[in-house]
Amino acid sequence: MNLKSKLSGLFDAKNGRIRNMVMLLLAGICLMIIVWPTPTNQSKDDKKTAEEVKGEVGKTNEVSIDSTDEYINKLEDRLAGVLASMDGVDNVQVMITLKDHGENIVEKDKSISNSSEERGSQNNSDEKTVTSKSDDYDGPYVKQVLEPNIEGVLICCTGGGNPDTVLKITEAVQALFDVPVHKIVVLEAN
Repeated sequence: MNLKSKLSGLFDAKNGRIRNMVMLLLAGICLMIIVWPTPTNQSKDDKKTAEEVKGEVGKTNEVSIDSTDEYINKLEDRLAGVLASMDGVDNVQVMITLKDHGENIVEKDKSISNSSEERGSQNNSDEKTVTSKSDDYDGPYVKQVLEPNIEGVLICCTGGGNPDTVLKITEAVQALFDVPVHKIVVLEAN
């Protein structure tokens, strides 16, 4: 029995478990490729530090639109690169939409005071935002940055008409972005 006949036997209806295991293995490999650290060509000035992101927030709890656009573009580029490396997929274009723009959680200082009188007791609470002051930043201290939530993903590629390829792409997007299947669309490119 040659290799070609063994591989074609994997995709028979009888071998559903093996096919599922192979698909799971491929999705895991795609995840590893995406999260694998790579050297970047960005200069130090182009990279944003956590302090710079905090500085963009100002008085609101919403991440700035510019950084959100950069975030989307980075996700789209990385996903397109991974999908283009898949067998049978080429000429990949990706569009990602967001539910929100993310949120910065600021540190709050809470103080509670209790006072009791003859008639009863009274509890007062006071909450103040903790601020951070430095040479180039004076604003709230951001203790956590929540990334924007992804609403949907549209992928247009050659190979998008093949049901097996569409399944692989859909499973990869689900694994990466935790987006429901009905919010992922894969189209065939010209």
